[in-house]
Amino acid sequence: MSNSVPAAVLAHLKIIATPTFDSFTRAPWLKSPFNDAEWTLVIGKQRIVLNWGVPLGESVLTDKKHKRLLDAFKCWVLAQAHPKVTNGRLHDDGHIYDRVTRVIVNIDYMLLHQESLGLGKHGLAAVTENDFKEMLRAMESASSNVQALYDWQPRLSAWLNSLVLKYRPQLAGALRAKPILRQIDTPRGDWELAPDKRTLIRWRAALWVGGFYQTRGSTDFTHTVNTLKVAAIIYRGTLRGVSAKPLTPELGVGAVERCYREREAVPVSSFGG
Repeated sequence: MSNSVPAAVLAHLKIIATPTFDSFTRAPWLKSPFNDAEWTLVIGKQRIVLNWGVPLGESVLTDKKHKRLLDAFKCWVLAQAHPKVTNGRLHDDGHIYDRVTRVIVNIDYMLLHQESLGLGKHGLAAVTENDFKEMLRAMESASSNVQALYDWQPRLSAWLNSLVLKYRPQLAGALRAKPILRQIDTPRGDWELAPDKRTLIRWRAALWVGGFYQTRGSTDFTHTVNTLKVAAIIYRGTLRGVSAKPLTPELGVGAVERCYREREAVPVSSFGG
């Protein structure tokens, strides 16, 4: 990916943030008034609901003092099918959906890094080309947006540590009541997150006490982490971050045994003539 891409993105943001471009406030697939705090987008058969009232600094993005930033974000989404951005090319619904969701994920990245980007105080004025390059580098170095832009595993690890602190007085009791939490069936080489067994057991106990395990979502374990419930906490300040995330195997509790019975061997007789 060339270094000219971030400059192009910044150029688009500057264009769509200009008040004279009223056409960037409309799109046939926007089913809500532009100024509404909650949007419904219907692109082909795909439906997207966006709640713009996410935390920003000491207030929320929909606060009137953040109107210029909010309008820029909204126009950035709507601009994805605008001839000014597509150079006059018309795209099908699938392509538009991909472009729109990519922009929403990029906005989420900026919201997750709002403090370092200075969004709450300066809006887009403090965002530099280097900031976009950093975002692009993150996208190139990870296998998915979940890791690249939502930084799922590091944020999950930090949240789990805070959960242990929150429920510390109850952990010992949980481990006595549910000794299965100490039983680790995932081979050490397959662990993705836990640094050691002690930490893993504490994480499991804290998740159990907090009610973050569910009895569905996996055929390998009787109890797995409800990642949707966890994501609703970790990514409450994003537009689309609140969705189910990849399971971390070592957090699974109660391995499901699979027994495959082989057919009994049929005796073979040799007859000589």
